[in-house]
Amino acid sequence: MAQHDYGNPQPPFSGTQLNTTLRNWRDALHTLHRGASRPSYVQGGMLWIREVSSTNWELTLYDGADDIVIATINPSTNVVTPAGAATPADLETRVAKAGDTMTGALTLSGAPTAANHAATKAYVDAGDNTRVAKAGDTMTGFLTLHADPTAAMHAVTKAYVDAIIGTTGRKLTGVYVFNTTQNWTPPSGTTAMLVWAVGGGGGGGRGGRIVWNVGGGDGGGN
Repeated sequence: MAQHDYGNPQPPFSGTQLNTTLRNWRDALHTLHRGASRPSYVQGGMLWIREVSSTNWELTLYDGADDIVIATINPSTNVVTPAGAATPADLETRVAKAGDTMTGALTLSGAPTAANHAATKAYVDAGDNTRVAKAGDTMTGFLTLHADPTAAMHAVTKAYVDAIIGTTGRKLTGVYVFNTTQNWTPPSGTTAMLVWAVGGGGGGGRGGRIVWNVGGGDGGGN
């Protein structure tokens, strides 16, 4: 390393002295004023190298007030690292664009506004509250099914139910058998119906029809 400034030579100044001064100045220029500290003769806009160690040189610009490190040089490996650039150690602490796994939480600036934005926990939780839980839940609105059920455990549509029981009551499409202790109330909206009573038990019985009218009671039988 070399730092030298011959200043303003004053006589008497021998040829030997001049030769030594010029050689020292040449060495300073050729080594970019390399030294452990800023040269005493530094001027604003001057480049110089701070020798931190044998493997760490700092290319420095003096701006008239402060030293600004432009790059770090390792003369052993010939590696130049621009100031502010990430070192290999720094890269290990950053997420790779190609994909990576974070070791801590990532705090986002807000809820997503585009399809491929990362979503916050609050955004997901709010959306989850609008879904029906598989384990059981209570809906706050209607559930529209895509079609009538085709399996025993399928949910049924209103249209499917209405087709079976109608809008005012159940419609019997076959025979309904009662025992002697069973009570049955006709569906709401029924105005008249034919009931066939069959006697049984003991030494005989008789059967007949009973017409049931609105207002209760039978209209006759035999």
